[in-house]
Amino acid sequence: DYRAHNYFARNKKAYDAASLPAVYIGYIAPLALGGVMYSIGLFGEDPESLGAGSAILQASLIALCYSSVLKAFTGRPNPDSGVYTRRTDESGEFRWGFMRGGIHCGWPSGHMAASTAVISSMVFFYDESVLIKVIGGIAWLYMALGVLSHEGNTMHWLSDVAAGSLMGFAIGSTVGRSFRSR
Repeated sequence: DYRAHNYFARNKKAYDAASLPAVYIGYIAPLALGGVMYSIGLFGEDPESLGAGSAILQASLIALCYSSVLKAFTGRPNPDSGVYTRRTDESGEFRWGFMRGGIHCGWPSGHMAASTAVISSMVFFYDESVLIKVIGGIAWLYMALGVLSHEGNTMHWLSDVAAGSLMGFAIGSTVGRSFRSR
């Protein structure tokens, strides 16, 4: 955690302009993409788009709720803005209890849980589309880099991003597969 943090803290200027859109995309894209696809399916009478939009909305809602509950009970603080001069145990600090660290920053990354849930629900819903897999992989890499590098890595530790991604993948792949089979 601290090595990744120090890299992005030292190279803040190189990444900040590119990371800001990722933060906002993480807030907006799950609802926007899911809502648009759901609307196209509903009003255009397209059952496949309706299913994909439903999968996206459900996966992102589950991921958001799950990560928020975990954050509320783990209370892990986000990284400081400075460079650590020695190996630190701060990344291992958790303030167990209820609402000891809020639900915005912390473990796991809600941005990555929701983004990965959306991407994996699409990949598993459209399981034969190579284009969606490629675009999804690129989008996931951009989101992970954006969340890690935002403001010199002051949003999430690397392990927050990894945990959020794994949880989002489990949620999204299950939801996407389930909606596809219907």
